[in-house]
Amino acid sequence: MIVVRGAQGIPLRVNGGPNNIDAAHPNLLRLKLLAIPTCTKVTLLFTDFREVDPDQDIEAFELAINEFPVETRIKASTAWTGGGSATATLSAGIAGTLDKFLPAFDIFQPVGDTVRSRDAQASRWPESTAAVTSLRVNLVSDVNVSLLTAGRLDLYVWTVTLP
Repeated sequence: MIVVRGAQGIPLRVNGGPNNIDAAHPNLLRLKLLAIPTCTKVTLLFTDFREVDPDQDIEAFELAINEFPVETRIKASTAWTGGGSATATLSAGIAGTLDKFLPAFDIFQPVGDTVRSRDAQASRWPESTAAVTSLRVNLVSDVNVSLLTAGRLDLYVWTVTLP
């Protein structure tokens, strides 16, 4: 599994426009910067799932205190195959609600530019204001997930952290 995190920038204007920096309101800049979504890309490989079970969830990354997803997307880059499996889906969420941020996505679909899924506004409030939360992905197959022999997909999660 490969995890990459980076912030998306919003250009700020010194005078005028919606991103105006006002010297009379020094916290304005701070609040705008806190509201910039951070994109985390997690690359999942078939080798990340090794349970001798048709259902396995693993941690993709941890959500910081006061951090919450605002959009989640998934796209396969290598077809998933193996083990005589006819169906397999992947979802994203938290323990207890493994599809909270992304509903089940059929990972056995042919790979293509338009074969993807997204769930906008994944959450409206942080999972915890006191502790980090494990963002998990769940693979469900009709055979043991350890029998899969190929597959790669990218999970993109845009998050915002409250001050």
